[in-house]
Amino acid sequence: PESGDGGVICVIDNMELLQTSAHARRILEELRDTLLTLPGLRFVFSGATGITLTVGTSPRLEGYVHQPLEIHEIDRNDAEHILRSRIDAYAYFPEEAYLPIRGSDFKNLYTILRGNLRSTLGHVDDYCMWVSDRKAPEGDRERSRHFAEWFEELTNRSYSAAKHALRPRAWEVFEAATDIGGEFSQSDYEIFGFNSIAAMRPHIRDLETNGMLISSQDDTDKRRKTVTVTPKGWIVAHARIRDLPRKG
Repeated sequence: PESGDGGVICVIDNMELLQTSAHARRILEELRDTLLTLPGLRFVFSGATGITLTVGTSPRLEGYVHQPLEIHEIDRNDAEHILRSRIDAYAYFPEEAYLPIRGSDFKNLYTILRGNLRSTLGHVDDYCMWVSDRKAPEGDRERSRHFAEWFEELTNRSYSAAKHALRPRAWEVFEAATDIGGEFSQSDYEIFGFNSIAAMRPHIRDLETNGMLISSQDDTDKRRKTVTVTPKGWIVAHARIRDLPRKG
C-alpha cells in the first residue's frame, strides 16, 4: 500500500500467556523483520503481570516499539456504567432488558476483585447461570438477596478449600500481600518477616498451588519475580476478613 492508503491496527493481547518475559521477547524479536515492519500495519501489544515492561527493553526492538504504558483499572465509581454499556450494546431493546444483578452489586463485586474486569464479568456470568436454575428475582430487594446468597456460596466454597490446604505461615504471607495492595516481588521478603527469598518461597508456592497468587518471572534475572494476588485470592481475602472476627 501507499502511505496515503490508510492502515490496519492489530492488537496482540494476553501476552502474559507466554509465561516468561524471555519467551515473549524472543517471539517479538523473531517477528520484527517479518511482521512489525510491514507497511500499513501498526501493532499494539498488551499483557498483564508486567511482562510487556521487560519486552520493551529489548535492544533488537528499540525503535520498533514504544515504552510501555501502564493502564490502570476503570475507577470503581464508573463500574455501573460498564454493566450499562454492555446492555446498551448487546440488548435488542436496552430499556426492556432484564438482568438478575443490580448495578450496585456489580460495582461491589468489581471492587472486591480490585478492578479485574474480566474476572468480574466472568463471575457475573456464573451468577446468571446460577439464577437460571431458580425463579428469576424481581425488584431490587429480591435481586439483592439472590446475589448475596450466590456470593456467600462462592466465598464460603473458596475459603473453605483454602483453609484446609494452607498452613498458618502461608496465611500470614497472604494477609501481608493483600495489605500492601496485592503485588510484590520475592525480593521484598523482609516486609514479610523472612531473612531470605528461599525462606519465603515455599509459602509463595503453596499459595500459588491454591490459586491465590500468581508469579511472572523475568528470565534475564531468575531472582526477579512479580507476584500478584489473583481474583480468587481477593475473594478468599474478603471471606477471611468476614470470618476472623467470629473466631476472635
